[in-house]
Formats: sequence, C-alpha cells, structure tokens
Amino acid sequence: MKNEIKILLASPRGFCAGVDRAIEIVNKALDKHGSPVYVRHEIVHNKQVVEDLKKRGANKIVILGNSLGANAAIRAGVVINGIDAIVAMAPGHTPEHEFTRESLDAEIRYAKEKIKSGNEQEKIEFEDFDQGQKKRLEVSAENFLSWFDPEGKAVMGLNAPKIKAGVAFLWIAGKDDIISDGTGRKIYDSVPSNPKSKFVHVEGGHRDVRKYGKEIIFTWLKAL
Repeated sequence: MKNEIKILLASPRGFCAGVDRAIEIVNKALDKHGSPVYVRHEIVHNKQVVEDLKKRGANKIVILGNSLGANAAIRAGVVINGIDAIVAMAPGHTPEHEFTRESLDAEIRYAKEKIKSGNEQEKIEFEDFDQGQKKRLEVSAENFLSWFDPEGKAVMGLNAPKIKAGVAFLWIAGKDDIISDGTGRKIYDSVPSNPKSKFVHVEGGHRDVRKYGKEIIFTWLKAL
C-alpha cells in the first residue's frame, strides 16, 4: 500500500504584514511623487509583484549594504539579475585577511568538518572582532562558514570582479578606516567598469560614513 500525502492549504494565505506594508509604501510613493521611485532591493521575492511595481515606475533597484552588509550587497551583484546599482558603505568584513584567518583557523576547520559530515546546523561558538571590539557569538556551522570562509561567498575581493555588467557601483568609506589602506581601492578597481561608478573617501573612520557621506550617497543615487 502506497503512502499517501495530504497537502492542506491555509486560508487566508499570502504575504506577511511586513511585506504587504512594504508594497503599500512603494505604491503610495508612486501615487504621491510619480516615478522613478528608488527601491534598495527587491522588497519581496516574487517576480510578479516586482514586475508590477516596475511597470508603475519603480524601475531602479539599488542594493545598499553598510559594514558587513556591504559584503552581502556586493555578493547580490553576482547572483541577482536586474540590479541597477550597489552602494558599499563603510565595508569592513575581510575574512581573507591574515589576522582573521589565523584568529579563527580552528573554528573554520571545525565548521568545515561539521558541514562535510552533514551537521551544518550544529552550533559553533567563536570570538568576533568588530572594529577592535570583541564579542562571543554562537551560530550554526553553515552560517559561520558562509561569512568567515577566507575563500567563500562573503569575500569582497572574489565577488567584485564577478558583479554583472552594467551595474553602477559606489564605494564609500572613511579615510581613516582600516580598509582604506589600499584594500578598498583594489576591490573597487576590480569591479566591471561603469561610467557612473565612484570611489569616495570621507572624513573620519568606519562609523563616520553615515554622518559625512549620506549627502554624497543621495546625490549619486539621484544621478543614476
């Protein structure tokens, strides 16, 4: 006798309240201000909804990532189609750096062993370094390795050259930030060329980009 599977569809069903609200905000912005409306990323992973919003004039898809988020924004430029621009704001996560590799070598090897054995969800504890501040964290081996593998998907230097052609790219960092030692410029220069791309250093360090760089970011976005 074959096993039977019964599938029950919940009713009502649809988007969560947060997604509904996000879609509503974009539509209200279009009604009030007209197009174009700039959306930082696809507000919902539903091509029909995105296409409907684009038809109304929300035709600029810009992904902005701050600090660790800059790594994710750059990676998005590799794996997501239809992105118009990327803003890497105060990038700061460099798992390929010698200090990070040496400090987390044991944890990296342990995480790889867990994933290889099929135990990728097993928790791993490690000491994170955030701009000189240390903090003990606990995440799954899979999650940990996705961010700290020195040859993995979070490495900006590996992703930057693979960003899809036609994507405008803004790198903006504090001139006193650690990554402004030439590392940032090297990553920026490896991104496929675009006449609207821009490399900017502002006053201060890692946490000062919002203060000194926000007007630069707004001006750049408006010129896209």
